[in-house]
Amino acid sequence: MAGKNSKVVVDGHPAVVHPVGLCVDTDRRRLYWFDTEYRTISTCKYDGTEVIKYSVASNIQVLNLAVYMVSLRTLV
Repeated sequence: MAGKNSKVVVDGHPAVVHPVGLCVDTDRRRLYWFDTEYRTISTCKYDGTEVIKYSVASNIQVLNLAVYMVSLRTLV
C-alpha cells in the first residue's frame, strides 16, 4: 500500500473534477465516487471504461459512499 504500481483509472474524463468518497464494488468490479464540483455520483469499471454519472439533489450533502447489495439506481 505504498503507492507503487499505482494506475490512473479515469483521467481527463468530464465526470471527474473533484472526486471524494471512493468506493469499490468487488462483486460488480466497479468504482464509485462523488464529485463535489458536479454534485454527481459516478461509476466506472476497474479499467476506467463505462463511466456513468448520476445527479444528486442540491439539498443533499454526500459525505461518504457505500455499496451494499443494492442497485445505485434505487438510491438516486
